[in-house]
Amino acid sequence: MNRSVSHRSPAPLAVLLAGLLLLPGPVFAQMQPATAPVTLTLDEAIQIALVNNYTLRNSRLDVDEARAQIREAWGQVMPQVDASSSYTRNVKSANPFAGSAAGGIFSTLGFVDWLAFNEQARTDDDPATVPIAFGEFQDRRLRGLEDAGIQLSTGDNPFSVPNQFQNGISITQTLFSGSV
Repeated sequence: MNRSVSHRSPAPLAVLLAGLLLLPGPVFAQMQPATAPVTLTLDEAIQIALVNNYTLRNSRLDVDEARAQIREAWGQVMPQVDASSSYTRNVKSANPFAGSAAGGIFSTLGFVDWLAFNEQARTDDDPATVPIAFGEFQDRRLRGLEDAGIQLSTGDNPFSVPNQFQNGISITQTLFSGSV
């Protein structure tokens, strides 16, 4: 439907005027040639008015902002995954027993194991198991550890940890949020 701007109805003329007034300055100046009048169809005038209407632009931006706020609210109820990792290398370990004879307490724990082994051998009803000497118990224990591939530290500090790795993962999920 192409109608000329010179149409006598006041409504299209008002839309055209509003569209022309909302045009930026340089565009408006270019549309005013000194010699020829500008002729637009009603559809062209409406399109120019809609494109340059700042109220409509602000409304579109408000809708976009509302959609972004909705996405933000949904983001708060999504699961959150946190991972952490740390490594510590102790070049020199602190010895809480330095300068004291307290470290000898831990070497006697093998003696307690030997007593428990001999008591078990003495009280079971199998005549093939007999109590053994402490040295033989230690030898059997070391051979068992070697066969298993375990190597004991021979240091005097039982609490020494030369390398320490710590890893963790945490998953958090919101069950209910009134804002969403």
